[in-house]
Amino acid sequence: MMRLSPEMTVQDLLHRFPEAMRFFVRHRMLCVGCPSAPFHTLKDVAHLHDLTVESLLSQLNEVIADTTEGHPCQKDC
Repeated sequence: MMRLSPEMTVQDLLHRFPEAMRFFVRHRMLCVGCPSAPFHTLKDVAHLHDLTVESLLSQLNEVIADTTEGHPCQKDC
C-alpha cells in the first residue's frame, strides 16, 4: 500500500484513492469539490481542521486500506 505524505494534495489523494472521499464527507470536511483542492496539501487540511497531521494520515490510510484489502494490485495502481 502506498504511504500518504503530508505534502500530497487533496486532488492527488482523491485521484489515486477516490474512496477517501467518504472520509471527507463523513467528517463534514468540504475538501471534496473545494476549489483549493488542487493546491491544499494534507498538511494544510490537518491545520485547517484542527487535526494533527499524523492523525489525519492515519485515518485516511485506514479508509484506503479497508477498501483496497484484497485488491489484486496492492501497489500503486
